[in-house]
Amino acid sequence: SDSNATKYVKARLRMPIPPIDVNQVTVFQIHHKAEYGEIDGPLLRMHYRGDDDSLSVNIRTSQTPKVVKTFLLVENWPDNEWFDVEIRVFREQDFDTILTVTVDGEELIRHNINYWSFHFNYFKA
Repeated sequence: SDSNATKYVKARLRMPIPPIDVNQVTVFQIHHKAEYGEIDGPLLRMHYRGDDDSLSVNIRTSQTPKVVKTFLLVENWPDNEWFDVEIRVFREQDFDTILTVTVDGEELIRHNINYWSFHFNYFKA
């Protein structure tokens, strides 16, 4: 496949707030095909957080050492209401690999992921 092509997942979502005993619900991930000896864990995991009823995204911000940062996307989960999400990975100016996360048309995350671009990645939903 063309490594310079834009890859994305775009969805319209609706989910009622889960029962109180549900701590997290994973919505999307960007994972990689792990070969023997490679690092573990996804590049990105978007999830509902039951402790504060929010939508957050965990992004692995470095490969070694493993550093994962959590970013708040939506402060109050839209209980059973439709909303749009888009996760996009693309090349910018032929040398930077960029990850963006957009919710309801607003780009909330823009992150350089050159440190991750050698992996064979795929979206999971």
